[in-house]
Amino acid sequence: MNEKTNSNNKKREVILGTFLTIIGGILWGISGVCGQFLFQNKEVTASWLVPIRLVTAGVLLLCYYFIRIKGKTSISGEVRETGGILSFTGWRE
Repeated sequence: MNEKTNSNNKKREVILGTFLTIIGGILWGISGVCGQFLFQNKEVTASWLVPIRLVTAGVLLLCYYFIRIKGKTSISGEVRETGGILSFTGWRE
């Protein structure tokens, strides 16, 4: 019984991974089309668009994270991981 459950879980993971990969590709394509439209028709520069896209993605990921953890207070879960996380945020002196 346990092997059958593991096999079903593995199949679900593969199906979910495939689905998320396809959705990611579609959204990446849509993002490129929208960026091209803004560059050509709205005279937006890359130095404006890139930070806007990154901040928007960061806000969406934080919203997902806070919905997912349901009230936990620590982002990393462990204090020692916070330094590593902050090193990737782009903080400069």
